Amino acid sequence: MPRELRRFVTAPGPRGEQLARDGEDVTILPQYERHPRELGASIAAAVRLVRRDRPQIVVSTGAGSAALYCAVARAAGAKLVFGETMARVTGPSASGRVTARLAHANLVQWPEMGSVYPRARVCRPLLLEDVGAPLAGDAAGTLVVVGTHTAPFDRLVSIAAAAARAGVLPAPIVAQVGPSRVPFPEAETHEFLAPEAMAAAIARSQVIVSHGGAGSLSAALRTGHRPIVLGRTRRHGEHFDDHQEQLMGKLAESGLVVALDDRLGPEHVEAALAPLPRPEASPLPSMHDALASALDELGLARL
Repeated sequence: MPRELRRFVTAPGPRGEQLARDGEDVTILPQYERHPRELGASIAAAVRLVRRDRPQIVVSTGAGSAALYCAVARAAGAKLVFGETMARVTGPSASGRVTARLAHANLVQWPEMGSVYPRARVCRPLLLEDVGAPLAGDAAGTLVVVGTHTAPFDRLVSIAAAAARAGVLPAPIVAQVGPSRVPFPEAETHEFLAPEAMAAAIARSQVIVSHGGAGSLSAALRTGHRPIVLGRTRRHGEHFDDHQEQLMGKLAESGLVVALDDRLGPEHVEAALAPLPRPEASPLPSMHDALASALDELGLARL
């Protein structure tokens, strides 16, 4: 779709900032983290934006503020294509339960999700595209990543810090720790890293210790890493639900990640440094092809 005909609507954060730097037309909606006082502002902003732009087609993962925008745009007559995030393996996202019902077409990225959204087209996971590139020959040190979720991930920071003190993780160590206040003197710590800095840190690191976020895992796999992963959980107050554990388990079954529990030992680092397996060939369509097909069926492929 030509750049002049598209707009990105998203919540505040580094992804929207990167899109704007890339020259895209980006509108930031008020942050909506499921708190009632944020609901009115997000709905009002979505209504203003839809009235201004009159979108014909909305393609979205439907998360947070975007879910509200999707509902308003659908009510105004827009065609809606919903793509469930690749982080969802066995159950729907909270926003997906609503957005999928409103959508004219639904796309999912794991076979198990075909029974969750019966009308959905099952696609190859974006996360597995381009997996298997060799690790850079000059890669060195360790990168620890907790992601951009607003809740601290003290469990992962504590486990990584203990492994660093025991000499398990190769130095130098760079750690993106979010709002955590767990001491980690062995590492160069950052609350957050800009997308360019994160991409560079991933590419140059030998070992990656990560939360179970799909974006972080995808970036690691594309650069030849087998990340050591601890998923955020609801029971520890680290996320809304346990989808990161589900994704971690799915990828561990295929040998693409090293799953952690409560400690990080030399055996985890050894496993992380073994070459990645190539994903098995899949007869399923890519997300790109499935989206193009959905748009064509809706009469919107030439927009």
